[in-house]
Amino acid sequence: MENIKLETPYDPQNIIEMADFYYDNNNLDASISSGSFQVDAMVIAPASMKTVAGISIGFDADLIMRAAGVMIKENKQLILVPRETPLSAIHLENLTKLAKLGVQIIPLYHLFMISQKLFKILSTISQ
Repeated sequence: MENIKLETPYDPQNIIEMADFYYDNNNLDASISSGSFQVDAMVIAPASMKTVAGISIGFDADLIMRAAGVMIKENKQLILVPRETPLSAIHLENLTKLAKLGVQIIPLYHLFMISQKLFKILSTISQ
């Protein structure tokens, strides 16, 4: 929730109210950590390289990693949106390992993360 405060104009409570389900990331007993939880897909956006690494080695340090592991185990769709760039060889190795398991990796391009003003400046320079 701290990232929501730091990186978006949204109030974390509003985000929670919009969700169908909300679980504390430290609650490994949450229903989503079980294969019997009825869900078709999971998206982790943004996905830190710490989370990617944990998922790739099956290290269920928190609920996000645990639920992602369950998605892989149950052969359900898992989509990761990595947040870091540039990626190191270790990052690429972890992402490749997950992609080989059927996880979809969708990069988040930095142009979507910068202000409109800067985007306009960059677009005029690149022409």
